[in-house]
Parts: sequence; C-alpha cells; structure tokens
Amino acid sequence: VFNHTAGGYLFYGSPEYHRITRFRPNGVPMDFPGHYVYLRDDETGEFWSISWQPAGKPLSDARYTCAHGFSYSTYKCDYNDILAQQTLFIAEDDPVEIWDVRLKNTSTKQRQLSVYTYAEFSFHHIGGEASGGLTVCGHLPGKDGIYAASLLVEMAAVTNRPLLETYRELEAQFGRLYFEEEDFPINAQRAKELSKLLFEEKALPEFGACIKSVSYLDGCKVTFENGGFAVVRFSGTEPLVRICAEMPKKRETKNCIDAFKALMGL
Repeated sequence: VFNHTAGGYLFYGSPEYHRITRFRPNGVPMDFPGHYVYLRDDETGEFWSISWQPAGKPLSDARYTCAHGFSYSTYKCDYNDILAQQTLFIAEDDPVEIWDVRLKNTSTKQRQLSVYTYAEFSFHHIGGEASGGLTVCGHLPGKDGIYAASLLVEMAAVTNRPLLETYRELEAQFGRLYFEEEDFPINAQRAKELSKLLFEEKALPEFGACIKSVSYLDGCKVTFENGGFAVVRFSGTEPLVRICAEMPKKRETKNCIDAFKALMGL
C-alpha cells in the first residue's frame, strides 16, 4: 500500500495483523515512513531521493513523477543530469516485494554515485508487551524490541518458511489465545484508591472461570485453569491503569476485562 511519494507499508495476508514494514498515517510528517531509495553524488556529497519524499529537491530544480498500475508503483526523478527510476511490485509466483531501480547519466560527464535503500520493519505485533519487547534472563533487565525482532528474523531464516506457517503450527500445537487491553487515565487520588482496593483489600471480581493463582509481583495478575490470565497494572511512565486479558475465546477475554472494570468503577 503506497502513495504518490513512496510512503506506505507492506503486509502479508492481513494488514491488521501481519504488517512487514511500519507506517504512521497520522504521524508528523504525514505518510511516513515508506520504501525509499537515496542517491548520493560521491564527488560533491549531495544527496536526494528518487521519490519526492523523504529527501526530494525543490520542484524548481528537479522533476518528479509517479505512476500507479496494477500491482506496481513507479517513481521517477530527473535531477542534476541523473534520471532515476524506482518501481515497487510483488512477484506473481513468490510473496516478496521487488525493488527495480534504474539510473541513467544524461550528461557526458562520468559520475560516481552511491545508492542506499530504506525500509523500516515492523515487529510490534510480537514480544512480551505492547512496546514489542522481550525480557530475556541474562540479557537485559528491561524490554528489548531489537532483540525480539532479531529472534523473529532468525526464526524465519532457520526454518526457511513463512512466519505465518510457523505461527499456524504453534497455534495447532498449543491452541489459540485472544488478547485485549484497555487503558484508563487516572489521577493520583484515584490511583491511590485503586491500589488500596487491589493490593490491600485484595478484592477480585467474579470472572466466571476457575482461578488457578493470583500474583501481585507486577500489578494484580489472575491466572486461570484454562491457561488464560487477566491483569491490572499501573503504567510506570503515564498516569494510566491498564487492564489486560488473554483467554481461549474472545468472549472470555472481554468478560475478564469487563469484570475488572466493574470492580474498579471504570
């Protein structure tokens, strides 16, 4: 999915759950990032991009065009006697994106150019928390999203098969779980009241599921006999209280969150 300035993202199967590259449609600047190609004149050090974003030259000095066709997008730039073209498309017989980059020197002078590609991979759907990080014993005391992404890439390389196939195999072996999270802004007084309710009075709602254990090491975490859990914890960086749940059925997940919300008056 790309726009006229090469901003956009790549996904496999579903754009909701299987994004391969990142995209922030409501970010500033708009429509960033994308799949970009940078050119650098090694003699002068000047650089620019084939698409108008992210490092386009003024339109008074350069000419940019874009063409969208069936399953492809082509970007062209004519600047400083270099005619550059970048075409993005998906192969018909393989789930891969191909970047076809072509350069032409339209002057009689010999040129020395460097070419750099850019794409920001999206691994925020994996990891131990919303930030996409994993806590690994003996590695780092905090979450490490880069390490999590590296493990995912290594998994794909070692198994030599699509990640979705590996995911389906794990799902068949261990079953499917549905996760949801809801965040609620609170002030200091409300946080104090809820802390007393959860950690001093140790109040728990009626979940409608058999409780296996309750832990207060990091918030209030209830583990169920069916392998699911529900947890309430206060954010360490924002004035928020978070309610998370993971259960074998979507309705069960929603019921756990609703139960905690009713108990806490949220």
